Amino acid sequence: MAFQPFAGLDFVAEYLVLQLVCHLRLLSLLLDAAHTVADKDERFGQPVVPNGIPLSKIHHAAFDAHLVGIDADYRLHVSERLLGQNDGPMLDALKRLDGGTIHLPNRDKDRPDRDRLALRFTL
Repeated sequence: MAFQPFAGLDFVAEYLVLQLVCHLRLLSLLLDAAHTVADKDERFGQPVVPNGIPLSKIHHAAFDAHLVGIDADYRLHVSERLLGQNDGPMLDALKRLDGGTIHLPNRDKDRPDRDRLALRFTL
């Protein structure tokens, strides 16, 4: 999916510090705004903050490929397909996400929408 900015660019600015998944210090250079639900979904696909998750480029790619998922309780899940692979430290870092939770913003309105996460997680 091509990058599409979200309504309200403060979305990115606020999350530069929050580091939802990967805790990178140079996040501003490596951050993507990942859609939880794709644009083509008329009900949930709008480019709004609750339909987005700030992720590093590698985590965004894994999320889009359904190798890493986030359920409605904000728990991280790594696919069996990925867990079964052995291919070095980058892959090991992704595998260690399994069972963790994302770091949530303090304000509820800035958090990923649980309904959208649930819809995405069932795909």
